[in-house]
Order: sequence, then structure tokens, then C-alpha cells
Amino acid sequence: MTGINHKQAQRYLRAAADGLIRENQRALLNAHLRECDSCRAEADELKALEARLKKNFQARWDANDGPSTNVMTTIQSRSRRIIMTNRINTALKTAAGLGALLLLGVLFNPVFKQIQEYSEQNNSIPGDTLSTPQPYSGLIAFTSQKNGNVEIYTMHADGSNVIQLTNNSANNYNPAWSPDGKRIAFTSDRTDQIDHTGNVDIFVMNSDGKELTQLTDTPGYDGFLSWSPDGQKIVIQSNQGGHLSNDGQLIVMNPDGSNKIALTKETGSYSFLSWSPDGQKIVYQKYQLDLNLNTQDAGIYIVDIDGANQYRLAAKIGAEKIHWQDSEHFLGVDYQQKPEEQPEWSLYRFSTDGSLPLKLSSYSTPIVAIFEKTYVVEGQNALLWYSIEGDHTLLSPPLSSWKFTEKCKKTSDRYLEDTQHFISPDGKYAFVTVHCWEGLFWSYLESADGSEITQLTGMSTFSPSELRWSPDGKFILFTIDKTSGETPSSSIFFLELQNILEDPSTKPVQLTVDSAWSTGAVWQPQPKEEPTPEPLTFSLTVQEAETLAEHDIFEPSLTGFNVFEPSYLPEGYVFQGAAYDSYTRTVTLEYVRQPVSQEDGSGSGIIHVYQKRGDLSKEMDIPSSATQVQIGDVWGEFTQGAWIYESGAATPRWDESADYYSLSWKKDGTSFMVDFIGGEGVPPIQLNGLRAIAESMK
Repeated sequence: MTGINHKQAQRYLRAAADGLIRENQRALLNAHLRECDSCRAEADELKALEARLKKNFQARWDANDGPSTNVMTTIQSRSRRIIMTNRINTALKTAAGLGALLLLGVLFNPVFKQIQEYSEQNNSIPGDTLSTPQPYSGLIAFTSQKNGNVEIYTMHADGSNVIQLTNNSANNYNPAWSPDGKRIAFTSDRTDQIDHTGNVDIFVMNSDGKELTQLTDTPGYDGFLSWSPDGQKIVIQSNQGGHLSNDGQLIVMNPDGSNKIALTKETGSYSFLSWSPDGQKIVYQKYQLDLNLNTQDAGIYIVDIDGANQYRLAAKIGAEKIHWQDSEHFLGVDYQQKPEEQPEWSLYRFSTDGSLPLKLSSYSTPIVAIFEKTYVVEGQNALLWYSIEGDHTLLSPPLSSWKFTEKCKKTSDRYLEDTQHFISPDGKYAFVTVHCWEGLFWSYLESADGSEITQLTGMSTFSPSELRWSPDGKFILFTIDKTSGETPSSSIFFLELQNILEDPSTKPVQLTVDSAWSTGAVWQPQPKEEPTPEPLTFSLTVQEAETLAEHDIFEPSLTGFNVFEPSYLPEGYVFQGAAYDSYTRTVTLEYVRQPVSQEDGSGSGIIHVYQKRGDLSKEMDIPSSATQVQIGDVWGEFTQGAWIYESGAATPRWDESADYYSLSWKKDGTSFMVDFIGGEGVPPIQLNGLRAIAESMK
């Protein structure tokens, strides 16, 4: 027999009848049907049944000018399955993306080891030799003084198609893309052209410069803006006395400037540090204004975006760098310099619940980068990588080290001026600039654990700054400032990482002319692709679904998760298969009633049993109230009804008399739901039947 067995062929036949079969599955089914007379006869019967159902449905539609409730209930049930299909597809794409990243890491290792360093005699600036970069579909926004005024422009990643978005006699700068890549927020002093009091405000426009909106109109300096991760809010630092004054506030508002909320209780000297990963909290710092003032409330704070639940996480502690471990914890680096004492850099672990921070380690030299499981300390003559494990760090010995004395010469008892580390979007690498004390610069790519250090650019007397990784981690933008005297001069450069890794002689591409003073280049975020729905198939055993749930890398709390099976089922229903949805962390068991009669158009009924640690997700709110039902020693909710899409209606109507029944309950931290999805001529399973199934799950 070719490809599949009889049982698989029957499952594919039912999937084909539901319109839920993949092309590869259809090919296997067709091959099987060519060799199996009994399955081919069943396929012919299903086709005849489908034809009769369509004919009956069309007759009722023509007669009643509307849908049959039972038919639409079936359509609603299929819609539920499509929703779950979307979720499974999203989870599969996530897993595939992670696999691709792991594969990329494996492939990069031999590449790193084969790359030769640049010659130390190459004393030229980047960009002397142009190469053609691979296309990047997004735009680059930047600021330039090429036409006299400081204006905002966009261009393609090869420097072409430069478009000027702002055009007035003011200074427009600090472009910031919205997360969806459709709008650009920026600061401008155009409202200061009348009274010249140093007034700067926030504006937002579309990516083509149209639909300009002014978001702030208060006197003073409104700047340092940041979009929330979901693009629904913008936080700004508003200083009424200018950007260096101590009478400022942190303000959050909608992207159209409405609903402004002051997050800080009183004016002072503040700085925004970070959004929480879910965009619901903001971390900020209040500075001690003067060493002699000893401000009592200086330190690091966290507050909800509506101004509620404000906590001071640490008193008189700063945060130069922040790295979120999860939505409730982040790491921060504090620097302290007391008179006549050695400077101290300390790594702290903060909790968003307001509890005291935990000091993990401290050094007399800078902590310059924080990765997911490691952090980097800039020693006297080397970079040192240390491990982060849970709530502590491993201080001795370091995971690895790299001596920059190989590139820097000792001058005035020092080798190094400083290093700058720009971490890639996936957190696996960092672009590093090494500034030697004698005034030379080198650029490298380092892995998160320091095991791979690859030189990217040759020796230069110019420092790369304002480095930006592209959202996909394939390209890098940076600025070279060559200002001499009072004439500003800077250029934006483009570097394609893969090209330079494969050929170290590749030079970055200069995108703007250095005489124009161009700076502040930022990548346009790429729109997320909507997942293509794939058919939902219940092809797992109960044990296989349970194993997938237990080993879900995104949900460690599912360890030890047990799947319960009902010992009672209505007559005629048999186990079809199980599925695990890693998007909703839900295991679903499917039980199907086989067709009992073809003459009256009766079809298959379906029972779904959902199980999840925590609360089950709701697709749509049910307007009718549920009935409280006791299930053993717990209470559950019973619901009858379905959303009906009537002809010509833009929105669905809830029909509480439809033959769709659902029973849900929660016990010992696990949520359950049993629902019945019927078809034409299938006896409905109502409350008593669903409760009998529920009570048999022990």
C-alpha cells in the first residue's frame, strides 16, 4: 500500500471534507485511493453527501433568505478550529525561527575561525572602497544639514531615493520610528522661531512626511521621546527650563498627543531608562542634583503607564545599562565615585514589585555589556566575560578573556580609553568599538560568551558612533564624525555583516557625503508577516501531546503537566487524536461521532476537551450569562449559543438558542473545557451529557 494506511486515509478524507487538508496530504490520499477500493468507495459516498448537504443548504437559503441555525453553528465551529489553526501556525513559525537562529550560530562558528584580521598598516577610514549591499526592504530615517537647515530625511539602505520629510527654517532632529514603521516622531524648535526662548516640542508624521501633528506645546524643552513596544504610548522628558534644568517631568501620552499623564510626582531631574517588555511599566531615574544637596529621593523608580503603583526600587543607585530577564526582573549597572575612593561598578538584579535590589557583583573597572547569560567587564588590559546564573554571578574564573593590548599601545600607563558594545537584536553578538589611548579605533564582532572575537574594520583615527543594528540583525548603521574646527562634518555608513565576515577586505558603504553633517540614522521596523493558516490536525496520541506540553521551552510551569481523559463518552464517539497548541499552551483531545446515516444528511459530531495550566483564552465575549454548574467538588460554567453571521450583516449576532454547548471549570490550577460541535441531524450533547464527560475525567 502506498504512503498511508486505512486509518490515516479515513482521517484525510474527513479533513478534505472540512476543507482542512494540506497539498502533501492530498497527494498521499489520492495515491492511496488509487490502490484501495474500500477507501475509494467511502470517498465517493462523502462526495455524494457533500453534494446533498450543499443542495439542501441552498434550498433553505433561497426559501428563508438567511442561514440555517444548525448550519451556521457548524460554520461557527469550523471558525473556532481555524482560530486554533492560526495559533498553531504562529507557534510553528516561532519554533522554526528559533531553529534557524540556532543553525545560524552553528554555521557562523567555522566562518569566524576562518576569517583573517585586517592588516595593522591599513590606516584608512571606512568607506574608501564602496561595495553594493544586499537590499533591505525598509527605509532609513536620518537628520542632515545638507540644505542649510537641520531636516529629517529618509533613504534606502544603499543611499538612494533620498526624500526630505521636513522643510522649514527650524531644527528638526531625533527621528524615532513607531514600532509598526508607519510613523516618525521627532523633536523640533520650529515653535521657538518667534520668541527664541529655547522652546522645543514633539511632533509626529507619517513615513512620507504627511499628516504632521504637534504633540506638545509647553514652554521649555520636550524631548528624549520613546515609543512603547506596542506603539500605543509615547514617553517624553519635559523640562520647562531647558533640557539641562531640574524642573522637569516624565510624561506619557497617546501617539496623537492626547491623554497626557505625568508619571513623576514633582518636578526634578529625571531620565527615562526603559519600558517593561509588556509596555505596561516604565523604569526611570531621579538624579541627585548636587553632591552637597544629598537628595533623599534620588534613585531608580518604576511606575505603571497610568501613573499608579510607583515604587522606588533603589535609593541613590543609578543605572547605566538595563537588561530585562523577564517581565518582572531586570539587571542594571550602577556606577559610584566617592571622593578619595576607587570607583565602583556594580551589577544589580531589580524586581518590579518594589522589593530591594540584589547586588550580584562589583568591580573597580566598568561593566560594559549585559547579555542573556553573561556580562562583560572592561579590565586594565582585557575584556572579561562572567556568567549569570539565576540570582547570582560566577566571579571566578571568567568564562573567557580577550587582551586588547594586542591592538593598543601602552601610553601614559594606559592601553585603553574605552570600549563601546552594541548588542544585536537576538542578543547573541555585539558590535564592539575599541578606542585605544593613543587615539586609534578598531571594530570587532564578539559572541555573547567571548569565545569568538572577529575584527570587522581596520585601524582608524575616526570613531564610529550612533551604531544601529537592523531589526533582522543582518546590517549595521553607524556615523563617523570628522568635524574640524567650527564646521560640522559627519557621514552615515552601512555595513552588511555577512559580506564582511566572508571577506574581511570588504569596506562599509558610505551613504551620505561627509561635508553635509548627517547623523541620527535609524532603521524602519519591518512589518510582521501574518501567519498563513495551516490545517488543524489531531494526529498526536495523548502521551505525545502531554510530552510536548511538559517540554515547552516557553512555559516551564507546564513541567509535570498531566492530561486527563474522560472515561465516559456518549454512544458512537471515538478518540480521533490529540493536539498541543504552544501558542495558548493548551492540550486538546478530539472525539468524533461517525456518520450513522447518509439518507437523512446526518454527519459527524465533534467533542473537544481542552486542558491548560492557568486560564483558558477567550476568543470572543459571550453576551449572555453562563449557568453555574457543580462538577464534583468544584463549580463550572455552562453556556449554550453561538455567534451567527447573517446575510448582509457586518457583525455577528449571538444566538443563545443555537445547538452549541460548552462546559468549563478549573481545578488545582488547571482549566478545563468540554464543548460539543454538531452538524445537521446530529443529536446535541447538552448539559447533562457534558457534565457526565467532565465528572468522568479523573
